[in-house]
Amino acid sequence: MELMNAKPKIRILIIEDNMNERRTLINFFGSDCDIEICSFLSSGFNVVSEIRFYKPDVVVTDFLASDEDGTNVLDKINSVFKSGRPHLIVMSSLESMNVLKKSFSYGVDYYIRKPIILSLLKDSILSICRGKSHIVASESVKIAKIKNLVRSVGVPLNMLGYTYIVEALKYMLSSDKTLFLSEVYRYICRNNET
Repeated sequence: MELMNAKPKIRILIIEDNMNERRTLINFFGSDCDIEICSFLSSGFNVVSEIRFYKPDVVVTDFLASDEDGTNVLDKINSVFKSGRPHLIVMSSLESMNVLKKSFSYGVDYYIRKPIILSLLKDSILSICRGKSHIVASESVKIAKIKNLVRSVGVPLNMLGYTYIVEALKYMLSSDKTLFLSEVYRYICRNNET
């Protein structure tokens, strides 16, 4: 018996040309109780007709999806759907600030760097559709957000300082007081015996 107060699932349309990444997304959202994939496209060519037919709440698009780049896809969506357009999330492995600026100029709600942290993608979808107050982010999701942020500003994962930066941000965000930089340095040195 279905509960009367149960929220309807959030419907997402995904544009992703990489078959392995499509499979990963299908496996992740396949049994999700909050989100369902209503359509998958390998390119943005038919995005307008798919949005009209499936009426997704969110379009998640790769910035470089096969025959059309993200700019063309976002331009199509914005020119056809003046009002009532779905929320937009852009995924990209590109590190260019131009890509980021261009995405947000088209009204993108979130920009997520690849490789995608699936729990972060889900949290982003829930956040834009149901508001942040409905999200109780687990500690692992918070850490994933910090790591995604550090990667998005261009700090490579293999850099020695990457771990220190992530740890410093976690420490600073968990503190209920303003921290001096010297306190953060001491914390990192103490915890890493460096």
